[in-house]
Amino acid sequence: MKINNGSIPLPNLKPQIQVRPKPADYASSHATNWLPPQPVVSEREALEGLKGEWTTRDDQTPVTFEDYAAKKEILIADLDQFEIFRSPSNAKRGYELTSIHQYRDLSVNGFLSIGGVRYYIELATVKDYSVEGYDDDIDPGTTTYIQTACAHGDDTYDIWYRLKDPCIHYRRFHEPFQWIATFGKHVLDFMSTRDPEINVRLEDFRTTFYTWLSARFRRHPKLQKWLNAFGKTDFRVAFHAYGDYMHYQAFHLSNSKALLAHRIWAECMKADRHVFSQQPLICQKTIATPFVYECFKAMYFGGNLKEMAPTETVRVRRKQRKVAMGFARATAQSYDAPKLYDAPNKKRHWQMDSLKAGDIVGVQPSEKEIDTWGSVDQYWPAYIQRIEPLDDDRVKLIVLWLYRPGDTTISTTKYPYPKELFFSDNCNCTESEILSTDVAQLYTVDWCPITLNTKKDFFIRQKYITQEGAFVTLDRTDLQCECNKTKANPIDRFHRGDCVYVRKGRDGLEPAIVHRIDKATDEITLRRLLRLKEACHSFAGRHEKDVLDNELVLTNQVYTVATKRLAADRACHVRYFRKDQVLSNRIPVPYNRRGNGDLWILSMELDNDGTKLAFIAWAPTDINQGPNYDEGSSLRKLTGLSIFSGGGNFDRGLEEGGAVEFRTAIDISPEAIHTQHANSSAQNANAMNPYCGSVDDYLKAVLAGNTKKALACISEVQFLAAGSPCPGFSSMQQDWRSPESLRNASHVTTFCSFVDVYRPEYAILENVVHMSVTRKGYEKEQVLAQIIGCLVALGYQVNQWIMDSWSYGSAQRRSRLFISIAAPGLPPIIQPWHTHSHPDHVVGRSLGRLSNGLRFGERERYATPFQYVTAGDVTGDLPIIGNGHVQSCVPFPDHRLSGPMSRHDRYLTEHIPTQPAGQGYAEAIKLGQMPQSLRKNWREIGKAYRRINRAGLIPTIKTKVSPQDSRGDAVIHWDEHRTITIQEARRTQAIPDHEVLVGSLSEQWRIIGNGVDRQVALALGLALRQARERQTRTSSPNDSRDDESPLHNAREEYERPTSSTSTASVISVRVPSSFAVSTQQATASRTITSILSRVPKSLVGVLSSNRKRSRENEETTEEPLRLKRVKQTEQPAPVVAPESAPASRQHLRTETVRNKRAPSVECLGSRRTRQSGGAPEYTPAEWNKVPERILKKPAGE
Repeated sequence: MKINNGSIPLPNLKPQIQVRPKPADYASSHATNWLPPQPVVSEREALEGLKGEWTTRDDQTPVTFEDYAAKKEILIADLDQFEIFRSPSNAKRGYELTSIHQYRDLSVNGFLSIGGVRYYIELATVKDYSVEGYDDDIDPGTTTYIQTACAHGDDTYDIWYRLKDPCIHYRRFHEPFQWIATFGKHVLDFMSTRDPEINVRLEDFRTTFYTWLSARFRRHPKLQKWLNAFGKTDFRVAFHAYGDYMHYQAFHLSNSKALLAHRIWAECMKADRHVFSQQPLICQKTIATPFVYECFKAMYFGGNLKEMAPTETVRVRRKQRKVAMGFARATAQSYDAPKLYDAPNKKRHWQMDSLKAGDIVGVQPSEKEIDTWGSVDQYWPAYIQRIEPLDDDRVKLIVLWLYRPGDTTISTTKYPYPKELFFSDNCNCTESEILSTDVAQLYTVDWCPITLNTKKDFFIRQKYITQEGAFVTLDRTDLQCECNKTKANPIDRFHRGDCVYVRKGRDGLEPAIVHRIDKATDEITLRRLLRLKEACHSFAGRHEKDVLDNELVLTNQVYTVATKRLAADRACHVRYFRKDQVLSNRIPVPYNRRGNGDLWILSMELDNDGTKLAFIAWAPTDINQGPNYDEGSSLRKLTGLSIFSGGGNFDRGLEEGGAVEFRTAIDISPEAIHTQHANSSAQNANAMNPYCGSVDDYLKAVLAGNTKKALACISEVQFLAAGSPCPGFSSMQQDWRSPESLRNASHVTTFCSFVDVYRPEYAILENVVHMSVTRKGYEKEQVLAQIIGCLVALGYQVNQWIMDSWSYGSAQRRSRLFISIAAPGLPPIIQPWHTHSHPDHVVGRSLGRLSNGLRFGERERYATPFQYVTAGDVTGDLPIIGNGHVQSCVPFPDHRLSGPMSRHDRYLTEHIPTQPAGQGYAEAIKLGQMPQSLRKNWREIGKAYRRINRAGLIPTIKTKVSPQDSRGDAVIHWDEHRTITIQEARRTQAIPDHEVLVGSLSEQWRIIGNGVDRQVALALGLALRQARERQTRTSSPNDSRDDESPLHNAREEYERPTSSTSTASVISVRVPSSFAVSTQQATASRTITSILSRVPKSLVGVLSSNRKRSRENEETTEEPLRLKRVKQTEQPAPVVAPESAPASRQHLRTETVRNKRAPSVECLGSRRTRQSGGAPEYTPAEWNKVPERILKKPAGE
């Protein structure tokens, strides 16, 4: 740009402002000051003049219509400059402009003409309309005719009006109708040409219809114009959107019987037809298995549960499944945990030879610790990692704490196995020392038992991760704390060509390519990658909206950073795509999802001068590319079962991760089930078994041993997905104790019952975060804690998180609770990394508090590679539709309102300010912009008629649109005077544009609101895939199990290497033999690898590899092993406590409380401490402002 130096005068440029007139919603004749373009004549008078002109015309050839048997001679008059509107007799919608195919009570204004005779008529009642052009292989267009009541009643002629050019303000209604009418012609012609034996299905409109149409009218300019208006080759959404119109047209054709016999009408639920019949509702209560019923019967919704035991056949199948999956066998008999706190003031002095590494001891807590944890009658159990003899005949104990169920997220709920202890990652290395004089009890423990009916003091089968509140299968490496493990050098994780993240500022990440590694200086030289959209999209010759957020540009620039600046614990995947794939928008899932899953695409490179961009011809060989999700993978997909599946957005997102394929879906809504089926992949559509009915009736049939095809067999389900009804826990409900709410809440037990019956390898439950709230007066009836306790008692690894939609590339302010489980020994699903930042207004939130008052399941905040996506970002390419009154949008058929706004609401919305952002009815009143005639006598105004902030997030999509709701969220568009459309709600929930939502407009909105955000579902699907890949990598190459068996760690023997120069004394230690479970024959074709790899490193020796143990034997045995104990001079150096640490444990009791809950950051790298490059975590001041949401107990209780 040249800078004016003052010598040349610049022209006086005034900003040009173009004012567009407001589009008319009503017929011209409805206006008070309306002046017709010429005098109005009655329609009957006009017809008499037109008939006279018709008889004098030169062409006397009779007019005929195909498939129309006229009893009188047909007369055709032209109708132009017309407008069609609702009949004035309609009290609420009279005179409203509308498309001819949407309603029946219509009237028309316009000019009627034949030759030179021309009349202007008004308020002519429309009786019928007809579209001509079917079976025409020459002209791809159509012609529309209407017949008024007056023309229909003529005694001489069968009079029809041919629609020509509409008046200017009616074009926005008529032009979409012309496209729809032409679409109807092509669709019905397509059906007519198909073999009668072949049913036309919705899937045929994915690509087959377009191929047929292009071949029929090869390169016809009219067809190309028509196709360009739509802009896609997949017509499934368009067929469903205009299916009612096409069904009406097919009904009036001569071959209607053949046309209406096709399956596609039932797939789209047109004319009350359906593919899947809704099953009658039989069960009036929530069915629960006996185990689940015992866990939940004392809950406030327990009265809605009905216990049902499985038949003997089902019990046998489930037992076989449990054995194959490695679950312990539970018994009906229960034992109380030992209470060994009978002498709180009496200490037992343990000699050095009495305590050994590997012992489980009870340590007496201090009074302050008792106040914190409430452990009045219990010692604190601990596992001795190692012992360090002292000079005064005492020993120092280095321990890992063991947790009772009440010390974990299970909290105070009813837990079936009080004798169970959980290993933890919490040690005393950085706390005050524990001496042998502090030990009050020595416990016997059954390690990873086959049966839970043990006669020992306790049994242990899982580890509790304190920072995350997660339960995982115990591994032998867990028996040594992180403090004593050798720390790997972070630079060793990187290799040349790896894609990595570099920390940018406090909360940003930038991708780069490893170019050179210098271990001597602990530095890495990186090859710079630029973001195409931010840095140089103008060079690329592409519109900004066509450039993906995660599209990168390769450069030759290099720079060097310290290793600590890299996010060593986080993967970054960059993959090359060809020019044709990028320009035609054929980037495959999941690389086309805004960087979700840390996935980036690369197609262009920048020259050395930094001025020219070019497409890369071949995939770069010096980059270790990200995974190819398109190619066939050796990874076996899990067979999935979905309950409360809704429209299947959760299921399809999980499937896009590539690790699961759903074969069964259960939902009570016919529209949701048909939506689920309509969007199933072509390969999975025939194998899909949707069940349209109650989950309780389904579960009852399964427990009864019913063998219907629609019921999934126990051995066929490896993955379970569920989104139990949210209204039972929603903060928006009026009365959480109402019968409907209690029934909805009780259905969280359905997930547990399905898990109990099917025993899947993995499962995920979704619900609102409010499910974790503690209700005042019901503190011991915590729903989340009881679910966790039930699943852990079943033997599953369990974790739970808050997942925010905006953190994964969605533009929605939607937070949900997810509970993930994995069968014993399987790699658990890890919470996906956030890829998008938190908005500034987001505050901290957690899932509850432990018995010591600390929070768990807290919302995480750390550096991310992307900024959060805004409302404008996801809807910016959608056409402007004004107030949405047209209800037809050719390129986006679902870009319409879920219900027409009333005349009053349209006027009111026009007076809601658009600036500043987020204005509503209350602000309009305050600013004096709301006319008195539009004001409402409301007691509470609140958030009514509030506009969404274009630069912010769209509020949670609910099941209905209620702009007048004073306590609801904003649903009014930021610029246009309307509520957001179905298409905008789809984009908010990240539903792809090509997927079909079956049902009426209100039912489509309900399906959207009931779904799980697709971006969140995809992130979980990728996390599931990563877990499955870890499972495959860690499995034994000689593993002979079939597909139903989990991949446990291979059997191996471990012996600690000892120094050849050290002298050692020999001691005898008892090793829990049940910790090394021998291989058993489950069935003739199934075997289970033992869990021998979990032997503690501190319990070294050689175990018998072929020792067998009867499953029926409940007694446990112990084997004495000979271990080497290094002398005191050979012992590792003790952990040095910080200078501020107290000198003795006695001093600690009066000053601090032992940190049993959470290990220090030095001991454990937790996900809560994700700090790429080791930089301090950025935590805004308001982040710690966690809102308390305690509900009051109703009066009278």
